Amino acid sequence: MDEEQKSAILVSMEEARSRGVSRIRACAMWMINRRRVVRWSGIWKRGQSLDNGKPGPKEPVHRLLPEERTAVTAMAVEERYADLSHRTLR
Repeated sequence: MDEEQKSAILVSMEEARSRGVSRIRACAMWMINRRRVVRWSGIWKRGQSLDNGKPGPKEPVHRLLPEERTAVTAMAVEERYADLSHRTLR
């Protein structure tokens, strides 16, 4: 579903709620999971895009810290490590 469809569903949900239809009933009529609608409405209320993004974290949790990256780079350019494989530099 694209952003426009999600927005249209949320608008219709709000209209249904203003007319006394519960969210559960409206989700059943749309044949959509209530939890999904709750998640979309939270995103929508924060002013964020409902567009489909790549799932998962934006950056890996186990990434190197900037000071670790600097230390590894400094060690890798040392003369004694010049002929070693990058896999040896652990």
